[in-house]
Amino acid sequence: MKTGRAPDVFFSLFALFAQNVIRTRNVASVY
Repeated sequence: MKTGRAPDVFFSLFALFAQNVIRTRNVASVY
């Protein structure tokens, strides 16, 4: 499982998902 590239892709996707959640929370808090 330690291919070296898969963890980076998973981490990048997780980072994007986290940013989207934070943005949605900020927008919800603003409105």
